[in-house]
Amino acid sequence: MKNTDSIMPLLQIRLAKFRIQLTAQTELSATELPPAFRSRLGYLLKGRFCPYGNFASRSCAGCDREAFCLYVKLFAPTLRAVGTKCKGAGRVHQSPPRPFTLDILPATGPDRTFVLELTLFGEQLISFYRPMLESLYHAAVFLPTGKKEVALEPGAWHAVVPKQTNGVWRVETSEYGAFPASGPGHSLEDWIEVLPPVENNAEFYFRTPVQLSRLAGKPGFPVLIQSVIARLRDLKRIYCASDNDMGHFSKQFWAKAGEIRLLSDLGPEKFEWYSHHRQKQIHLGGLTGSMIFKGDLMPFLPLLAAAFFTGMGRKTVYGLGRFGTHAWDQTLAFDEKSGTGRRGNMP
Repeated sequence: MKNTDSIMPLLQIRLAKFRIQLTAQTELSATELPPAFRSRLGYLLKGRFCPYGNFASRSCAGCDREAFCLYVKLFAPTLRAVGTKCKGAGRVHQSPPRPFTLDILPATGPDRTFVLELTLFGEQLISFYRPMLESLYHAAVFLPTGKKEVALEPGAWHAVVPKQTNGVWRVETSEYGAFPASGPGHSLEDWIEVLPPVENNAEFYFRTPVQLSRLAGKPGFPVLIQSVIARLRDLKRIYCASDNDMGHFSKQFWAKAGEIRLLSDLGPEKFEWYSHHRQKQIHLGGLTGSMIFKGDLMPFLPLLAAAFFTGMGRKTVYGLGRFGTHAWDQTLAFDEKSGTGRRGNMP
């Protein structure tokens, strides 16, 4: 993969993907599952790590365990918990981005079959994958949604990994505890290699709504790229700062970005989720639709591909902001039984 400017430091972020197949016993919309799992996951993790009996109603703010509590680190990070030792700490949001995303993928199987995908960011937090997977498995056994309880039959967890064989990259499934000798997870650079090349004027789309105010109206291509870079820097600064290099993008880089035309049919989509914990409706709608970029995309493809893996905008833990191309989706939508996916290689 060709490098331009200083994109490569941001592609050293490590992430790990895990999947479990779910069969619903009742009629269910896939849109309901990510927020339901997120809600139940938080309850189970807090009950697992909080030493106080009233954990369900107890606030973590000001708790004497906040700085080292695994529930806070994994599910509800705060500035005190993540620390401010990384480069650019002054720019860390008051509510740091979560170190994981949840997504529901369509499965090739009988009706009411889904695949839940968990993505974890950062070497340290990836090492705590086991309580995340165990809690999500338990959530599937008893999953209250906004309106009803859902009966699900979960399968076994599998890790999804990028693998190079004879110079060709592809995705495979493995036992969920199988990690490379270099440490847990794989770098974004490795993940991007499995994706097939994208030609100019290819269609990109949001498979789930995105909450990103910058895209409202008539956004330019640089605005989209700025959003991708900002998310990558936040993730590296907080969870993956093995070095202090946050990348550098020259005036020439942004000038090239400004030359690309962005044609879109993005429009609003409404969806709300009732949170029993907050006792209110949570807005999970956003913009959906497709975009076509006209111009030389080569310098920007690694960033667009990175957004495919990290998600974009707010509430990615609810399954929002799933961005990419149909070809990229098909590359990772491989047969769970065979454990292999389509072969890629980004240019």
